[in-house]
Amino acid sequence: MTAIPTRLRTEVREEVAQLCGSAPTGRELLAGVASRLRDAVPFDGCFLSSTDPDTLMFTDQVVVEAMPPTACRPFFHNEFESDDFNKFADLARHPGRVRTLSDATGGQLGRSARAMDVNARLGFGHEVRFSFTVGDRTFAVGSLTREIGRADFTAEERQLIGGLLPVVADGMRAAALVASPADALAGEALRVGVDEIPALASEAAEAPPVLMAPAGPGLVEFDAAGRPVSACDAAVHWLGAVDPREPLGPPTPFGFRLPLAAAMVVARARAHAAGRGSAPAEATLRTRYGTRLLLRAVCAWEPGGAPGVTRLVVAPIEAAGLAPEAAAAFRMSPREQEVTAYLARDLAPADIAFRTGLTVDTVAALSQNVLDKAAVASRTELVARIFAEYYYPAHNAGCRPLSA
Repeated sequence: MTAIPTRLRTEVREEVAQLCGSAPTGRELLAGVASRLRDAVPFDGCFLSSTDPDTLMFTDQVVVEAMPPTACRPFFHNEFESDDFNKFADLARHPGRVRTLSDATGGQLGRSARAMDVNARLGFGHEVRFSFTVGDRTFAVGSLTREIGRADFTAEERQLIGGLLPVVADGMRAAALVASPADALAGEALRVGVDEIPALASEAAEAPPVLMAPAGPGLVEFDAAGRPVSACDAAVHWLGAVDPREPLGPPTPFGFRLPLAAAMVVARARAHAAGRGSAPAEATLRTRYGTRLLLRAVCAWEPGGAPGVTRLVVAPIEAAGLAPEAAAAFRMSPREQEVTAYLARDLAPADIAFRTGLTVDTVAALSQNVLDKAAVASRTELVARIFAEYYYPAHNAGCRPLSA
């Protein structure tokens, strides 16, 4: 491969750094990174995805090229259910956090199940993977591939990618508040006051609320090959209401397209049943009505010891479960998240200190940190912002007209 010109390396770094401060969503940031990288590091296929930093589960900000929906199931099976080289979970702990598959396999790509069962079937040979990690928290992962017959990724190319990883990781962390009607509502709420929230929500809504939503969770059953074979009415409703901006797989016989997050949760449950992996088999999804869904799966065993039916539970998240997500989006530490919960309950500093075992001065300092990170000036504004972004959409979706 030809050496990367110094000027091009500099331009890529500067443009990516600028993008990290301007991209409105994680998906647009990852798309911009891929576009700018391609000039210096040519590739034929790519997979870039945001991740849940606590579980390393792929989340909803995804950029793919030359990866059809039919490749998702074998890709997830390899990542979560099979032993292989250069897994994203391993790569997040690798010192450089960027590595080629040929390096991981000692130059023998045939040793990798992913190389043979996924990449080769798509016409790809060499692969480089990387993780956008800060400290021990990974906010996105990526993979670039080249067509069979093309040269491997060079040390210079890996070095360029490696230099971008912490910058993009920080950008993905800052973009954790995904653009949505609730985001616009939050910004306006801080300017016009809490009393205007209902009117703003009406203007921002993309779809009418659910008038006949099921009261409880739904259940989908998957066979040993990972195919959905049965689904109750509630599951059909909830999965049919998933926000179309969420990555979706092929259609199912039940009328909804299976979200990729659901396929990952099922794959992780099967991995647990086989004794691999420890991260929870769960994920969350947005619906087009502003509510969020919790997905959890468990895999049963057949009498002979083979993996059997996997059951996926799909349930709407109660509002109380969203506050930690809001605190995490504002990049708060665990202690700051704890203080945020107490501030929302309007507890006095002395009460918070008693409940947390901290001094009153420490509580005051943490409270100020919380206000600064949320870009508000008071506890009232903090509660208004968290309500506007994480509670009001669910509240509004549950409203029923009196005459209905």
